[in-house]
Parts: sequence; C-alpha cells; structure tokens
Amino acid sequence: MSTAAEHLAHQYRMAYGAGRMNLRGISTDEAVRVPDGGGSSANWITGHIVYVRGAIHGFLGIEPVAGSDRLEPYTRGGTAPSAEEAVPIKELIGMWKASQQAVEAALGGATDELFARPLDEADPRLGETIGSALAFFAFHEGYHVGQIGITRRRLGLEGAIA
Repeated sequence: MSTAAEHLAHQYRMAYGAGRMNLRGISTDEAVRVPDGGGSSANWITGHIVYVRGAIHGFLGIEPVAGSDRLEPYTRGGTAPSAEEAVPIKELIGMWKASQQAVEAALGGATDELFARPLDEADPRLGETIGSALAFFAFHEGYHVGQIGITRRRLGLEGAIA
C-alpha cells in the first residue's frame, strides 16, 4: 500500500468510526427529525455520506454498495426525504459499513499511479487528480460526521465523543 493510500484509509476509517459513535443510540424517529433551529437530520447527513461514497467507489474502480440506487434524495442540496420515504438509518449505517470495507480493501491495492491519474474534468473542489479528489472526499466526510455530532446534541442526546 502506498503511503498516500495508508493516509487516506486512515482518514476514512476515522470518519467512519466517529460517525458510528455519533449515530449510536439515535432512534429511527430521531434520525429523520430536523433539529430545532434548522440544519439537516442525521438520516439525511448519513444518506448523503453514503451517496457521495458512490463517487469514491468510482474513483477506486469498485462496485457501488447494494441499495445505493435508493439514495437520490441525499444528493448535495437535496431535500430531506419524509420519514416515510427515508431509507431507514440502520440500513444507511449498513451501507456505510459495506462501503467502508470496500474502500479500505481497494485502498489496500492502490498505487501512486492511481492517485496521480488526472480527473476527466478538473474541479476546483476536487483538484486535478484522483488522489486530490479522494483527499477532498475524506475531508467532506469528516465535515459531515461533525454535523451528525451537532445534530445529536440538538436532539437532546449526550455527545458521543469525549
């Protein structure tokens, strides 16, 4: 495993672990509730993370997670689905876990050549290479995991990370 792959795997592992801690104990009903004062529900944030994992899978050349075709409501700027339409939080967590396992396995075989490969189209957020895009998505995931922690507290639950 290249050094870059090791660092990225660590970032995704840390975000996944913190996300799981922040989601622990949030009920299905709490997960779809938008906190008082606004923001996104834990369900939408988690679904968004899993939705974006599709791009990560694409860059790493791995198959999408089973059921990810149901994640359209979780796109950037998307409207949170109603409680009836939302993918259940436990299912989203299962998708995230499956993605995490696939991403770590793919990073285990990733080369510096893969990370240096140019993107089809440069994007100011993603940079110009697969490596810079994967680094952006690691940051993106950490950002949203922090939002889950804030949402958790705004739901009246104790913080999960000391």
